Amino acid sequence: MLLLIIITGFWFFTKLVQHHPFIASTFPYWPHAVGILGLVLVWLFYFYFFRLVTAINEQGIFVRWTPLKKKYQMFLWEDMQEVSLVKRPSIGERRQFADFYFTGSACGIQIVSRSGRKKFISTGKEHSLPRILSRMSPTKFKSTGVGEHIDFRD
Repeated sequence: MLLLIIITGFWFFTKLVQHHPFIASTFPYWPHAVGILGLVLVWLFYFYFFRLVTAINEQGIFVRWTPLKKKYQMFLWEDMQEVSLVKRPSIGERRQFADFYFTGSACGIQIVSRSGRKKFISTGKEHSLPRILSRMSPTKFKSTGVGEHIDFRD
């Protein structure tokens, strides 16, 4: 989307420079300028205001999209069969998940419920999550090696 904004912005700038002398009332590309401005606003909203908030505590994992939702989606420890940290699934593998919370990061939390349904929560904190998940739910956490290559003891 950023590439589209750059290309259309460059195109609009060349049209602006070619229209010499510049008279605002005779410039025919104003609808294009409004479209580019709309793309910029959508991009700003998506990357700066639209966030996935994830909270992990003794009860379970809680997720919500801000600022759109006020309530958290709850994934309680007693409703889980296992939880693990995995690499981001490919597009074909995404169909196997019942709930898919994706923010664009390289890894995420995979939850398998007692009914066998899988859920994926994308996260950017792959280095601290194995320690947090193993501390909060040692019986449910399944180590996959993702994010565990850094030693925090030093």
